[in-house]
Amino acid sequence: MSRSATATATAIVVVGLVVAGRLWIASRWDPIADEAYHWTWSLAPALGYYDQPPLVAWALAGAELALGHHALGLRIPAIAGWAIAVLALTPSARERELWWWWALGLPPLAVLTLLAVPDGLLLPLWALGLAAAIRGGRGWWLAGLCGGLASLAKYTGIGLVPLLIAGALPGERRTRDPWIGLGLAQALLAPNLWWNLGHGWVTFRFQAGEGLWSPRPPLLGGVLRQLVDQALALGPLAFGAAAAWMGRGAWRWRELDRVDRLCLAVSAPIALGFALAALGGPPEAHWPAPAWIGAGLGLARAAPDGRIARAGHLGAVLAAFGTLALFVHSVLPLAPLARDPAVRLTEGALLARDVARWVEPAATEDARALPVYTERYQEAALIAWHTGLTTRTVPGCGRRSQYDIDDEDGRGAPLADEAWFVRPSRGRPPGCVARWLDVEGPHAIRPIDDEGRPVGPWDLYRLAGNAP
Repeated sequence: MSRSATATATAIVVVGLVVAGRLWIASRWDPIADEAYHWTWSLAPALGYYDQPPLVAWALAGAELALGHHALGLRIPAIAGWAIAVLALTPSARERELWWWWALGLPPLAVLTLLAVPDGLLLPLWALGLAAAIRGGRGWWLAGLCGGLASLAKYTGIGLVPLLIAGALPGERRTRDPWIGLGLAQALLAPNLWWNLGHGWVTFRFQAGEGLWSPRPPLLGGVLRQLVDQALALGPLAFGAAAAWMGRGAWRWRELDRVDRLCLAVSAPIALGFALAALGGPPEAHWPAPAWIGAGLGLARAAPDGRIARAGHLGAVLAAFGTLALFVHSVLPLAPLARDPAVRLTEGALLARDVARWVEPAATEDARALPVYTERYQEAALIAWHTGLTTRTVPGCGRRSQYDIDDEDGRGAPLADEAWFVRPSRGRPPGCVARWLDVEGPHAIRPIDDEGRPVGPWDLYRLAGNAP
C-alpha cells in the first residue's frame, strides 16, 4: 500500500472510530428544546422561518422520513456532515494528529456538530467550502454551493464565499471561478430572501434584535465577556494558540501561502466580528464557532516545532479530554452539580410524561384530547416531540417564535375554549391567559430524573371559557 493510501486509510479509521462513539452518545441523548423546536418546523417545510433560515427544517424532515422518529435520526445529518468535512480538510493539514484532536475534540466543534441545530449544519458546510476553495479551479463552484447552503443553515454562512475570495491570491481573484461560486451562493440564498421580503424581513429583524443590538448594549463589557467565553469554551491554551496564530498571520499576511491565507480569511474576521458585535448585544459563546475551523487547520499547517503549534496541539488534546468528560458525564454523571446542564437532556421526556398524566385521563373522560398551550416555545416543542399532542404558544405570553408566524400565516387554529397551559413555575398564571374565564391550577410538575436531579419546575393549568 502506498504512503498516500496508508494515510487515507488511517484518517478513515480514526474518524470512523470517533463517529461511532458520537453516534452512541447521540442515541443516548433526548432532544434538547431547540432540537425539538426545529423539528416542529420540519412538519411544515417552508422557505424561511422566524428565527433562522430553513435548511435545518429541510434536513430534519428528510432525516425523519428516512430514519424515523428518534433523536439519533435527527442528528445524523450533522454527525455525518462533520465526519466528511474533517476528512476533506485532513490532506491540507501537515500535522494531521493536531487537526484531528482539534476538529473532533474542541468543545464548540464537537458538541455543536452532534446536535440537530443550525450550527450543526453550518460548521460542516463551512469546512467543506474551505476544502473546496483550497482545491481551486472549479472547486470554487463547489465552495459556492457550500456557501449558499451554509447561508441557508445560518446567516453567518453568507460571509463564507466573500471571505474566501478575499483570502485568495490576487491572480486567482482575476479568474471567473471564484465569482461563479459567489453567484451560485447568492442563487441558493435568493428564495429565502424572497420569503423574508414577503414576511417583513422577519428573520433578519430577529437576528439583529437578538444578537447585534439590544436596548441596553453591553459595550466593552460584552467584548470582554465574549473573549472570556471563548477562552472557557476552547480552553485557555487552545484559545491562546488560535489567537496568536491569527495575530501572526495578519502581521505576515503577504508571506502566507495560498492555503494559510484562506484559513486566516475564514477565521480571523469571524472571531473579530463577533467580538465587536458583543458591543451592541449580549454575546453567545457558540456564535464564533466557524472561526475555529480555519484556525485549527492553520495551526495544523504551522511548523510542528514552533511554540504556537505546540501550544495548539497541547490545547487541543486537553480540550478533547474535557469534551470526553462532558460526554461521559451526560450519560453517567461523574459528580453532583448544583445546576447540572445535563438535565437539559432529560427534561423534555419528564415534562411530557407528567403533562400526559394529566391530559390523557382527562381526554379519556371527556372523549377528546384538549390542546396543550405553553408560555414558551421550548415547552411546546418538547411536549409535541414526546407525546404527539397538539401544542402551541399563547400569543403575548413569552418571546415571539415560529408559533406566532404560523398563527399569522393562518396555519394556527384559533385558540380553543378549553385547553391545558404549561409555564415555568412562577406561582401564578400570567396575564396572557386572562382571556379564559376559568383558570384552574396550578398543578405542580416537579420531576426527578434517574440520577436524582430535580428537573423544571413547571406549573400546569386547566383553562376554560370563551377565548377571543
